[in-house]
Amino acid sequence: MKARAARSDDDQCAIKQFHHLDGMDERWASEFGLNSAQMRFVQEAVPGNDRIGYSEALVGVDGEWRGIEVRAMDEETSVIDFDPKKVSTK
Repeated sequence: MKARAARSDDDQCAIKQFHHLDGMDERWASEFGLNSAQMRFVQEAVPGNDRIGYSEALVGVDGEWRGIEVRAMDEETSVIDFDPKKVSTK
């Protein structure tokens, strides 16, 4: 019952996005309709870091899948890098 309900919810999503995911295996790929190349992309997608400046993701829109680079905007980077210990409390 839960699997059917989850599948129904998944079918309602026109856009799906997967970042690097070690747990992506054939069972999960099948649940989301991914082929073996798409599954490998998710398994091997580059997680974001300062050195390369982006992360990779697999995006599906209405069943059409593409690999993309995800980059943080300056405002997002400020939030990501925020250190409350460095804030003055004057």
